[in-house]
Amino acid sequence: MRAAQEFSSRTFDSIKMVSTMKKSIFDEQTNKALRKLQKNAQKKNKHHDVVRAEWANHVIQF
Repeated sequence: MRAAQEFSSRTFDSIKMVSTMKKSIFDEQTNKALRKLQKNAQKKNKHHDVVRAEWANHVIQF
């Protein structure tokens, strides 16, 4: 009976540790993906601003 309780306790501790690790890995991956998404959005906005400025200059010249 005691061996079963020890096994159960160790198994439960292992499950808690693994679930914590999964959350940590998920958080890191999510954070990395969100940063990449934000960086790409900033690049896209910057590009659109440049294109708009060039287009405005082009229209004014004619």
